[in-house]
Amino acid sequence: MTKDERTKEALSEALIDLLKHQPLDAISIKELCAKAHVSRSAFYNNFHDKDAILRTVYQKAHHDIFNDKFKDVDYLLSDELIKDMINFFDKNSELLLVIHNWDLIDIIARFNTEMSMSYAYNYPQDITEGANDYFTLYITSALFNICLYWLYKGKDLPKDIFFKKLKAYRKLLGHKQDS
Repeated sequence: MTKDERTKEALSEALIDLLKHQPLDAISIKELCAKAHVSRSAFYNNFHDKDAILRTVYQKAHHDIFNDKFKDVDYLLSDELIKDMINFFDKNSELLLVIHNWDLIDIIARFNTEMSMSYAYNYPQDITEGANDYFTLYITSALFNICLYWLYKGKDLPKDIFFKKLKAYRKLLGHKQDS
């Protein structure tokens, strides 16, 4: 791991830890750097503001689970997407809870939308009825929000039961089922 990577990781971990106790706008760069044991110049060499750290942490967490799976329109209608979404929320509970608790969803929402749209325009028009953008947002936004609610409720359902319920909801809505 390079020095820059260690610095980014230290700042990311420090920010998430600080966000457990106070909102983003109450955290100073000085406090963040002290918590991460890095200099102020190291912060600015890697990020232009605290929002950028949060976006970077979220993007990495997202990429670790989903990678480029959204390139395939069939993925949006698959059991794998549901499983991946549940795993994303399960694995990144701490991050997603601080984002939710401090109403920072706008910081990551733009990334989610841009990422989804970057793939959506390449989907076959016959599947999406010529509205790739709406189709993609319909599928991903609903699933994201349901998983966020599951997380907010303390993951009150075991993952396997939650998965079965989401599959049942998808069936009610008439989405294609995996074989």
